[in-house]
Amino acid sequence: MTLLTDLGISTPYEAAELELELGVRFDDFTPEDADTWKRQTLYLNQYARTRTFTHAARAAGVSLRTARTWQTDNTLGFNQRLEIAVLEYTEEIEVILLEQVRQPKPSPALLAMLLRAHLPEKYGPARRDSAPRDNHHDHDDNDPKPETSQEDRESLEDIRRDVQDLKLFAGLTQPPDLSPHPQGEGEGEGKSSPSASSAPSAVNPPTPSPVLGESLSRTGYGGLGEHETPDTHHSAPTLNRRQRRQLQRKQRKQLKHAPYPDTGTKQPNSHRARAPN
Repeated sequence: MTLLTDLGISTPYEAAELELELGVRFDDFTPEDADTWKRQTLYLNQYARTRTFTHAARAAGVSLRTARTWQTDNTLGFNQRLEIAVLEYTEEIEVILLEQVRQPKPSPALLAMLLRAHLPEKYGPARRDSAPRDNHHDHDDNDPKPETSQEDRESLEDIRRDVQDLKLFAGLTQPPDLSPHPQGEGEGEGKSSPSASSAPSAVNPPTPSPVLGESLSRTGYGGLGEHETPDTHHSAPTLNRRQRRQLQRKQRKQLKHAPYPDTGTKQPNSHRARAPN
């Protein structure tokens, strides 16, 4: 019992709990072990009040290297006793806050901080989503990027085929130049401009523009107007996927029933047929 009192242990029951929790035997302590235990007790008492390593080491009369060694080697169950010291410090801070907010005129900042700490779901910062936040798990920023679904890929493929069909019907062998560079820049000599190749002729009548979203109301059959030139650009409105598909179906119906400008007869039933050369 004299050894336990010297180590700061008041009862045999407390000694039995410490031996079970820390995995030590006080009866087997050497004088060096007893001195280390007492210095650890001084260190932990100061750490529970200030939670600073330097003040705790100074109170115990040891260096920071020695304190680090206790923690690295878990000397005499030091890490388990350190967890208790951290808990004592945290609870002491909460007690101080509670005493302050119970004053007749408490600080609004302290009251708000205490409410956010204890009731984060109700008084925490507002979030766009209502899902509770998990502060105990780190989130990886390298999450897999969202991939295009199979339905979206099929829709894009259908749009690409529809555009290609309109190009074939218009007699275009190459897609129109949609690059941001001005016409003629970087072109070699002897190449004709896109406006010259797309100009209407008597043999090849004007055909509807293959550009999606372009209005067909400029002429009776979707060609160029009297006062418009082939290289006149019209900015198409921004449409979503469903609107583009509806516009494509509407254009195909108009192309199917629109008469030729010279003969007045209807166009062929298949919109895939090429215009006569």
